Amino acid sequence: MKRTQIIFALLLVTASLFAQVQSFQHERANLGQSDSRFPSNLPASYGSSRAIQVQQYRPNQVLVKFADSSTITTRRNKKGRLVASNSRLNNVFQTLGVQEMEQLMPLTGSQRVANPKRIKSVTGKIINDPDLSKLYLMKYDSTLNVSVQDAVTMFESLSEVEFVEPKYCSDSNSSS
Repeated sequence: MKRTQIIFALLLVTASLFAQVQSFQHERANLGQSDSRFPSNLPASYGSSRAIQVQQYRPNQVLVKFADSSTITTRRNKKGRLVASNSRLNNVFQTLGVQEMEQLMPLTGSQRVANPKRIKSVTGKIINDPDLSKLYLMKYDSTLNVSVQDAVTMFESLSEVEFVEPKYCSDSNSSS
């Protein structure tokens, strides 16, 4: 009896998901490509058996994590522009017209704790907590017409940068 109920429940869930996908595809066909929620670059086979999820990112913003060993300092010059202590980083700042550099996690630096809890991997190697105090949100000048992909490429070329990525949006309708 329970086996029959489980199979019936699975069939209902499958039918419900199928109906939702069909509804979405119907909406997409009726709205056309003018609606920004439905980008035109989705493949035709997209969405039949998996959830449809479109990732978008905010223009003129990238997340940059500097290497733990790097010592990056910035200041504003007389013209109000950000100037970095490193000449290669400063060249990227000037090319992009970086206007704002916000430290996202200032309190997570290398703090001394009396009895730290260490996480060990399966092999027994201790996994150290990452220093997220060097994670920054960079906002750059929109009038220079530099794409986010180009900004990511510029930052990736620096040895002081551990990783860089666009600032992804969770909701495509949000503007900030």
